[in-house]
Amino acid sequence: MAYRARVSQLIGFAHRGGARPRQLQNTLAAFRRSLEMGATGVESDVALTADGVPVLIHPGLVARLRRPVSGLRRDQLPAHVPTVEEVYRELGSRLDMSFDMGAPAAVSQVVAIARRHGDPSRLWLTYWRLDVIRQWRRRYPDVRLVVPHLWLRSNGGARTVAAHRAAGVDALNLY
Repeated sequence: MAYRARVSQLIGFAHRGGARPRQLQNTLAAFRRSLEMGATGVESDVALTADGVPVLIHPGLVARLRRPVSGLRRDQLPAHVPTVEEVYRELGSRLDMSFDMGAPAAVSQVVAIARRHGDPSRLWLTYWRLDVIRQWRRRYPDVRLVVPHLWLRSNGGARTVAAHRAAGVDALNLY
């Protein structure tokens, strides 16, 4: 496995843009506000629309739509739901981006967008299946890979950490 430099500074990820209650989360306004407040990264969830557009939307909003994002075209989503392209176009070179890959089929588009708009080593992809993480490590050596806390919590221990390290995981997302 190729050596990847460790992160040399603390990254403050604003979860869903760091929006306060009653403010819209996962919006360009929330992401801009988090940058103004000193965040050095933003976190969101990626979904893929029926017409193949990766968007940033929290699963809770998906439930309120009463249809999965994968069954809706981009133009059927609320206007405040940003695409990955829009977020990178506006903020990509200034922030680390951490995306929970709820739609792993969107990974090639997300990585291509990150490469077009800035430093792909500032892209953090979170997914729970280690076999998929191994594939992504081979295909995308220039991005960071994260395993979420839920997987580690149910399968903790030194062997699990070693397996993740061997698979090319860069970080474990723990509470």
